[in-house]
Amino acid sequence: MAPSSSSHELLLEHVSLSRLQRRARCERMDWWQTEGARGGYRRDATPEARLAYALKKLTSLPAVIGEAIHHAAAWRARCVRDGMRPPTFDELFAMVRDRLNAAVCSRNVERFLERPGESVMLREVYFSEWPDRRIPSELVTATRTKVELLLRAMVTHPVWEELARCGRGEILLCDSLDALEIEVNGSPVRVYAAPDLVWISNERQDVPGFGVPLLPPVVTILDWKSGRANAAEEQGRAQLAVYAWWASHKLALPVMPSAFVGRIANLGAVAPQDHDCQFVLHAEDVHRGRRLIGDAAAAILAARAPDGTLPMEETARSPTACHWCPFTPVCRDTAPGAATAPHATELLPPAA
Repeated sequence: MAPSSSSHELLLEHVSLSRLQRRARCERMDWWQTEGARGGYRRDATPEARLAYALKKLTSLPAVIGEAIHHAAAWRARCVRDGMRPPTFDELFAMVRDRLNAAVCSRNVERFLERPGESVMLREVYFSEWPDRRIPSELVTATRTKVELLLRAMVTHPVWEELARCGRGEILLCDSLDALEIEVNGSPVRVYAAPDLVWISNERQDVPGFGVPLLPPVVTILDWKSGRANAAEEQGRAQLAVYAWWASHKLALPVMPSAFVGRIANLGAVAPQDHDCQFVLHAEDVHRGRRLIGDAAAAILAARAPDGTLPMEETARSPTACHWCPFTPVCRDTAPGAATAPHATELLPPAA
């Protein structure tokens, strides 16, 4: 008997880099994000599933800032790709400011819980980490300054000069989420990815520290970073290696390069050498990206029961992650006091 569509959905695993990062922080957090919140948008869902689904939709101010900066960069890249006038700094700033204001002005928790998918809700507001659920006024100026610095670093980044020299069809991807379906141990796995920029250059590429130039055509994969610029280069290499493997299979590249160029644009970097980090991704790096995804998917599949379910008790909990986890109101065996742990000292406030 052929399996029903519902059983297919149950057995189809979904994997992404964000899920791998979440599982590395806490498997229990990932369980609530995927299993505990499953079907929580339905009116007939259990109260626990409905609440877990709402908590899954929570975001944070740093996340909103990062998403807005990425949205601005993608907007600019699409204009370059399509031969349109790129948006000015003022236009980009106005867009980012509007998105931030919409987030900090969303304070109706009851309405959010009723329809979590229809409005943005900051965890700082939901957990009352700000007095009266309002952003402290002393943080507004600091955030405006921060956003201006990030945007100026983005619009003046040297990558735009390279993109301007690309021909039609050579800018392949601009922060667009898509999925690639693979098979892991006989089971279907859908791998989601959204590389910030992928393009082909027909110019010789001199990668700092590599020693010899890369001859065209060269495929480059870039990732914008709007947070702290002290992330290890090895972590960036692993992320872009996954993207290189994903892009080489999903995008049907018109060329198959012997190596990719990975670039990390650290918009918050202080040191000039950290602003535009470049490295070469060889074939073994691309294979490593595939293994990273395959090993993670295999571990998730191995933990499931024959019927596809995964009991919460079978997942490991990392108590140190409870401080930052949105699921503390529903997660059993949560570390004491974790649900009210403030993290506003790490925030970047929005523009006024």
